[in-house]
Amino acid sequence: MRKGSKILEAAWKAEPHPEVAELYTHARPGDAVLDRLNRAKKLQEMKKNHAESSMTVARAALDAQDFSTARREAEAAIRMDRREGAYLLLADIEEAETGDQGKVRQLLSRAVRAPRDPAWVADGVVSERWAPVSPITGRLDAFEWRAPMERLGQLIDSHDDAPASAAPVVEALAKPTSEKRPVEVIDESRPTGTADKDTESQEDHVRPITAAAFAAVPTDAEGVEPAEEHTRLPDDPGVDPDEEAEKSPRRFRLF
Repeated sequence: MRKGSKILEAAWKAEPHPEVAELYTHARPGDAVLDRLNRAKKLQEMKKNHAESSMTVARAALDAQDFSTARREAEAAIRMDRREGAYLLLADIEEAETGDQGKVRQLLSRAVRAPRDPAWVADGVVSERWAPVSPITGRLDAFEWRAPMERLGQLIDSHDDAPASAAPVVEALAKPTSEKRPVEVIDESRPTGTADKDTESQEDHVRPITAAAFAAVPTDAEGVEPAEEHTRLPDDPGVDPDEEAEKSPRRFRLF
């Protein structure tokens, strides 16, 4: 036990690794959770100011139900090395201590966007365990302990993480357009029945006539026939007084 612990301590001083920490803290199966926490703190003393040391202490403190120590060390690991495993560990601590599902989901969403944890990678293959041969090319000693390639897509769940380039787009969409739509004028020279049908089918598309619509009207009185001089505007045909009088059942006259 003593010789194996010395070998693991030497490997930890060279390069902290989670598998080394797992073997060292669980070297004696009969140890209590507080004993494993003390052994994790011993590893932290050997390699201070390292994210893996803080993660090791946070895991052991979570098993020992020491939530304050676990939270403090997990947050320290995030400050030193922001990665997926630290947020997942902090989400486990939050769920075990408070059970607040809102904060847990928030931490899980941050874990999705965070860089991935280091793993054994060889020729694009990610493995949980080291292997002597690459499964793709058969090359010896191909596996390396490094972070896999980043995800192609990133998720956004808060306004703070939104890109700054999206603001001009939103402002541009919010600005009202200054383009004027063309005015559609109904031709009264067509038969009455056809004009009424066209008016009913296009009533949602007709726009009020502005002064620009009368620019094309000829001002020469000689070019206008007498029957067309008193033609009403197409948007308000009006009511003929004689027809209104004939339709009304009662008529009152002053003289």
